[in-house]
Amino acid sequence: MSSCDNLNDTLDKTSDAVELGLSISRYVLTIIGVVANLMVIIVFINCKIYRKCFTYLLLFQQASIDLFGCCFYLILFNYRVPDGEYGIVYCKSRTLFWMFASASTFNLVFISIERYIAVLHPLKYWMRGKVRTKMVPKLCVPWLFAILVVFQLAILSVPDKLSPGKCRYCYSSGTVRIISGGSIFLLNWIIPIFVMTFCYRRVYITMQNPTINLHKSSSSVQIDRTDETTDDTETKDNVFTVEGSQKQYYSKTQKNFIVTMVITTIVFAVSISPLLIVYLVYVLCDCFDYDRHPFRQAAIICFVSSLAANPFVYAFKFNEFKIGFEKTFIRRRH
Repeated sequence: MSSCDNLNDTLDKTSDAVELGLSISRYVLTIIGVVANLMVIIVFINCKIYRKCFTYLLLFQQASIDLFGCCFYLILFNYRVPDGEYGIVYCKSRTLFWMFASASTFNLVFISIERYIAVLHPLKYWMRGKVRTKMVPKLCVPWLFAILVVFQLAILSVPDKLSPGKCRYCYSSGTVRIISGGSIFLLNWIIPIFVMTFCYRRVYITMQNPTINLHKSSSSVQIDRTDETTDDTETKDNVFTVEGSQKQYYSKTQKNFIVTMVITTIVFAVSISPLLIVYLVYVLCDCFDYDRHPFRQAAIICFVSSLAANPFVYAFKFNEFKIGFEKTFIRRRH
């Protein structure tokens, strides 16, 4: 056997080992994500945390999105693409995972904007909360943006004729590839990270202002108690009070939640960056096979890790969840 044959055998074995490692990582990661997010949902329902304020309701939606995102990743990215028309349907169905991934991104952005308005414009936020509006239209905002951004992938995704059993994106021209990739990179990375960074930075600066007092005055007008008697679970966000016309007082619960979401945002930014950077390089230069490249597979796994990591962030930092977890899974044993 020649040295070239030995080299080819070695490369094939290495490729098989890498593929096996990625496959095991996908299964382990998605199972952890499903179990962890399901526990968050159970705690939120059992302790009715989602009824305390609209932002907590968004956090409940975040866990639901991440749960289904992990499920769709497990179903649609771990099996061979079938032949014929079923293969076309299977490849286009993968858009469901990207839709949930994008909805997860925009839901995080929505939470940051909610906190920004609540902290920097409390009276406006309070007046808006006084208006009895349904929650469903508000909760649909991240989904609307997600559908608009990733709908194009359902059109572009087709079975790969050169590599049976896999999917690829088919662009009619280089210009279409650049426009498609550039829009996804801009709307799913640049704008979300910029908005979340801006909002949480402004919130941090405001809450570090010397006029802020962590102790609530007994004469202050409390805003944001959950009205559990309303059918639409309309709430007024139990995170701040207003005294007089100038000073704003922020509770420890408010600060704890914001720190939790800042950590979640950092995890999101770190995990999604490799995938979208690799995608951006591909659409700009078209110098490698993006759909079959192992870097892309590893980058997707890195992104899915953020869907599984959020519950652990809540368990580590979010006091409301920690208390609810103890009530749901620990104290019940006694």
